[in-house]
Amino acid sequence: IAAEKVIFGEYDSGGASDLDTISRKIFQAYMSLGFSSTVGPIATQSIDKMSEKRLIALEEESTELVNKLFLKTVDLLTNNKQLLLKCADELFVLRSLSGDVIERWRNELKNINIL
Repeated sequence: IAAEKVIFGEYDSGGASDLDTISRKIFQAYMSLGFSSTVGPIATQSIDKMSEKRLIALEEESTELVNKLFLKTVDLLTNNKQLLLKCADELFVLRSLSGDVIERWRNELKNINIL
């Protein structure tokens, strides 16, 4: 959806499901692996075992991370819009990606600092 945002200025509801998926995965990592800096290194497999206060903190922290990553991705794509458009055009023509195409794109992206 970040590419849609860069190209069209907005994204549709289809892309919103991508955000939902990553949001759930990040929340799960915070909850079950104890990755939360707000709640601390507490890991649990069950939401029922967590207080409402901790759940809210985890939701807020995971939402903040998703938003931060989305904005960083939009910025990265905006700064490399010509390459994004080139990839989009090539994908439109090819309809699918072979390993050779992905490898060529990967080599072009090596010069871009994404972190």
